[in-house]
Amino acid sequence: MRMDSTAGLTGMEIRSADGELLGRVGAVHVPEGGADVLLVQMRTATPDFELVVPVVDASVDHGVLVLPYSAEEIRHGPAVPGDAALSLGETAYVFDYYRAGEVQVAGRSLTERASGASDVDAADPDVQLLPPIVIVRPRHADD
Repeated sequence: MRMDSTAGLTGMEIRSADGELLGRVGAVHVPEGGADVLLVQMRTATPDFELVVPVVDASVDHGVLVLPYSAEEIRHGPAVPGDAALSLGETAYVFDYYRAGEVQVAGRSLTERASGASDVDAADPDVQLLPPIVIVRPRHADD
């Protein structure tokens, strides 16, 4: 599901695929220069950290964000500091943990390495389209 409204998601109740109420959306993560929401954060028992979960396959049902993962899987998932901007590696780790597929920019996976002797091939015409190191930042309703 394409989620393109940060204001509508912030504060929304979150349920797991097995129907358990997990909490509320704290921050949403949007790619640098993009509009679609990739990840949401929700509070945990540890006040300094929030769980971070992809929403690429989530749905909204009667004003509740329903994630396609079990409550158990989410509870043991990746957690980040409350207002952390996430790097490419951190975002890729979250997607990998949830088996949520790949994040695509300009038709290429963000984790795909260019061919050649280094990570970035200078002859690659798409090199100017690579995102910055920090690819998602949290947004709140008042942003």
